[in-house]
Parts: sequence; structure tokens; C-alpha cells
Amino acid sequence: MLATEPIVLFLSLYNAFTFSVLFAFFAAYPYTFESVYGFDTWQYGLTFLGIGLGVLLAVLTNVLVDRLVYTKKTAQALIEGRHMAAPEHRLYCAMLGSVGIPIGLFWFAWTARRDVHWISPVLAGIPFAWGNLCVFISAAMYLVDVYGALNGASAMAANGLARYGLGAAFPLFTFQMYQRLGIGWATSLLGFISLAMVGIPFVFFKFGPRIRANSRYGTLKV
Repeated sequence: MLATEPIVLFLSLYNAFTFSVLFAFFAAYPYTFESVYGFDTWQYGLTFLGIGLGVLLAVLTNVLVDRLVYTKKTAQALIEGRHMAAPEHRLYCAMLGSVGIPIGLFWFAWTARRDVHWISPVLAGIPFAWGNLCVFISAAMYLVDVYGALNGASAMAANGLARYGLGAAFPLFTFQMYQRLGIGWATSLLGFISLAMVGIPFVFFKFGPRIRANSRYGTLKV
């Protein structure tokens, strides 16, 4: 499906990249907070609390969007004689979260300096983690809705293969990248890539029905 389905391919690449950056931070955070702020092991371990808070906010965001937006779209679809809302309505959180990822990355990139308090790069983890999980949850629900019970598991398997394949590779070169480029430009490089991917959920929100109609698989026709 990665080779034949644009929806699976691009959402998997997007999820793979954002998860890979998260995994890369397991090497980047210790390097940054040790070299810039002189933190020891337990201190830089606590810096991941920013990412943890972002994850909690992402869960809350998805619940609120589901209750306040998607439920209403589903009710409207039932009134119109359709059994469910169009899958593209699952992408609201992805569209929101896609903006948070580059914000968090650029924030971290240029505030992780000795003349800036350590709390700033810690807080930068909040929008990054929030956006990361918002995109993932939204993409997962979209893939399952589009491909249904028959092919949804295969779509998610392709997504998982991309995520964990790329995620396993990123930490192997993260430390070297940060040493050579510096914290600012290494993280900015990731930020620019994430910025280039911001449009993916927006494209599928607008053109998703047309793309689904041309699928080789039994996608939802709503």
C-alpha cells in the first residue's frame, strides 16, 4: 500500500518523520541540556516533562474535537441518509497539530542557549509533542475510516513499518548531526522538513474524496 496508495504513503511518511524526530530527541535532549546548561542525568530526564505535557494536551484536543466537531458531522450525515461522516472530518486535529510541530522545533532550536533560561527549550517540547500526537491520532483514524475493516489494518501496518523503520534510524545519526551543525541549525533542519509537510493533511482534507475514488482498494465512498 505504501507503493500504490497516496493516502497511505504520505501520511505514513509524515508520521514516520514526526516520530523519528521524537526518537531523535532522546539523543538531542541529553546533548543539549548537558552541553548548554550543565544538567546531569536526573535533571535532563525531567526536561521530557514538556513533551509529556504536550502528549496530554493532544489527547484532550482529540477528545474535544471528536465531541464538539466529529460527532456533529456524524449526526448530520445520518440525517442526510449516510451511515457516517466523510473520513476527511477526522483530519481537523492533524491540520491543527501540523502547525504545532514546526513551532516547537524552531522554538527549541533558537532558545537552547546559555543566555536563555532552560525552561524555554523545555516548554518548546509542548507544541511539538502536542502536534506530533494530534497528527498521528488523526491520521490513524483517517486511514481506518478510509480503508475500513478489510484493509484498514494493512494501512496501519504500512504506517507502523514506516514509523518504526525511520524512527530506528534517526537516533543513529542525531548526536553527530547536532555536533556538526550545532543545536540551532540541526533542530532547524528538522523544523524546515516539518514545515514542508504541513500541507499534507490540508491536501487530503480538500482532495481526499477524489483520491479515495481512484483507489485500488475498497475505500469508503462518502
